[in-house]
Amino acid sequence: MITISRRVLALSSRISHLHCNQATGYSKSRLWLAMGITLISLSILTLVGLDRRARSWRRSQLTNRPAIATQQPSAQAIGRRAKLQAELITLLPYGFMPATITRPKGPFVLAVDNRSGLDVMSLQLTREMGNKIHEVNVPGETLDWNKVIDLDTGRYVLSEINHPKWGCTLIITAE
Repeated sequence: MITISRRVLALSSRISHLHCNQATGYSKSRLWLAMGITLISLSILTLVGLDRRARSWRRSQLTNRPAIATQQPSAQAIGRRAKLQAELITLLPYGFMPATITRPKGPFVLAVDNRSGLDVMSLQLTREMGNKIHEVNVPGETLDWNKVIDLDTGRYVLSEINHPKWGCTLIITAE
């Protein structure tokens, strides 16, 4: 591979030397064409060499990998993971969208996308009649936040602490 590249470079330097030598009779356009073909050939050879090197490295990584003892997850665990759903709430400059979510009891991913423009999104999840369940401050550059939660049946409010009128009601029903 390296010897081919060296030969191409040597040919390239000969061609450029011919360009300077007016006695050869070659036109400038032919010399530029030859230089272009030489550079394209060199580029292709380089890419082919890199591709082969990458493939051989990948093969060595796959064959030299130590055997990993894997434990198959139970059917019950697979079923739980497959049924995990997400509720997406977007915080806009005027509040939460949607304003209300109704869902059955069970674990789910609560995801909040911050499109409000706030520097810090201060979220608080409370049970409608009282106690705080979760509170988090999300910096503005993070934009999105999510957490797997499992709430009991009842009504909850997700709010932005610094904007008390902004809220999303979560209604958790019996399964």
